[in-house]
Amino acid sequence: MVEGEVRLLSKHYLNRLRLAGVTKSDQDSVLGHSSGSVGEDYGGDEARLEVARRALEKALQAT
Repeated sequence: MVEGEVRLLSKHYLNRLRLAGVTKSDQDSVLGHSSGSVGEDYGGDEARLEVARRALEKALQAT
C-alpha cells in the first residue's frame, strides 16, 4: 500500500469512528496515535486491544 493510500484509509476510519461517537482517546488507540498522556502507558495490552476492537466494531456498525 502506498503512503497516500494509508492516509486515506486512516482518514476514512477516523471519520467512521467520529460518526460512531467513539471517544478521542479510543480513536487515538485504534489509529496508533499518541495522546502524550502518561496514563496512556498504564493497563495491559489485552485491555487496550479490547477497547480498540470495540471501537472498530462500533464504527463499522455505524453507517
